[in-house]
Amino acid sequence: MRRQNRIVAGLRIAVGMLLLLACSLNPTTPTLPIAETATLYPTYTPYPTYTPYPTDTPEPLPTFTPYPTYTPYPTYTPAPTDTPRPTDTPYPTDTPTPQPTATYTPQPRPTRTPGPTATSAPPTNLKSILYQTMVNTRTALERFGGMIDVALGQGYVNCQEVVDRFDQLAASPTYDVSGQDSNVQAAYNQYRQAVATFTQGAKDMAQNCRDFLANPKPGSIPFQQWGVARQRVNDAIGILNAAIPLVQ
Repeated sequence: MRRQNRIVAGLRIAVGMLLLLACSLNPTTPTLPIAETATLYPTYTPYPTYTPYPTDTPEPLPTFTPYPTYTPYPTYTPAPTDTPRPTDTPYPTDTPTPQPTATYTPQPRPTRTPGPTATSAPPTNLKSILYQTMVNTRTALERFGGMIDVALGQGYVNCQEVVDRFDQLAASPTYDVSGQDSNVQAAYNQYRQAVATFTQGAKDMAQNCRDFLANPKPGSIPFQQWGVARQRVNDAIGILNAAIPLVQ
């Protein structure tokens, strides 16, 4: 019996060794994987406590202001048909002389009447006599200036009239005012100044006419003569206008 047990035990050992040998020779036997070393994550840090945004306060929208009521434009009225302008007529060519030149033609020579002779008035009532003389002289100056204006319009001048009027004014009477008051003396001095102003300005024009009357031939009176004479007439009249009230 004991011997059988030994045989059975030996068989069991043999069978076990065979099984162990078979397992070691079998290539399909799985090999357990080698466990990897585990890496631990860092300690979790919680996020900070959430702070909510402040409550939004809505801004009120501006009150809508409606546009004014639309006013339609007035009905379109077409412009009138354009009427072409008349053809422009050019101005005449300007003459180089600044003023028209007064020309003269021979006129019948009237009998020459001598101008007034210069006298010395008596002191009695001299103020009124001087006043009337100054008024008459102013009138004679105005007529001389008017004669030039007419000549410019008609293109010629009567030289005899020029000479006669010039001689009349140049021979204006003189007076002795030494015993008169200051107003009469001042008026007389301005009166004589007016006569001198005229004669100095018109003497060239008068001499031109004297030459023509002595030897008539075509010619003209230039602006340098009649223009100066006309200006001095105005100057002399201005002097008399200021002097006459002193003896009125």
